[in-house]
Amino acid sequence: MKKNVLRTMVLLLLVIFVTFSFTSCFSLGWAASRAVDRSIDRAVDNTVDEAIDESMDGSIIYPRDGSTNIPLTVTFKWESMDSDDFTVDWYELYLELDGVYTPGDTMIGAPSRTEWTHKGLKPNTKYRWHYVARGTDGQYIPGGGGTFTTGKGN
Repeated sequence: MKKNVLRTMVLLLLVIFVTFSFTSCFSLGWAASRAVDRSIDRAVDNTVDEAIDESMDGSIIYPRDGSTNIPLTVTFKWESMDSDDFTVDWYELYLELDGVYTPGDTMIGAPSRTEWTHKGLKPNTKYRWHYVARGTDGQYIPGGGGTFTTGKGN
């Protein structure tokens, strides 16, 4: 009788162990699958305007130099240039077709904040952009920018 009870207990423990192991493996497999899906989603989001691009030094600028598949309506973003020695009055944002010389820069906006939405870009076109800050003392300080290429559009 004791052997039967002992066998039953061992079998029960074995069933519990196998069930737990299977459930854990299934859960871990599902979790790993979700992690891969999230990584792919993040990679895709980084190529379009849905996410703020943050560089390794923590600065925020969008679109990053060399970006591709940028929407035809883009929100340019950059770090504030305010400091102890310089107070920004406004920024000047410039945009040109890359590789096409135009006399003077084409200013597309002068916002007081660190972003500007611009509509009407051409599909599959490479642009060059940059910004400068104008201080309350009238001094100008160059900012950043770069080139980007738009996507197909809607």
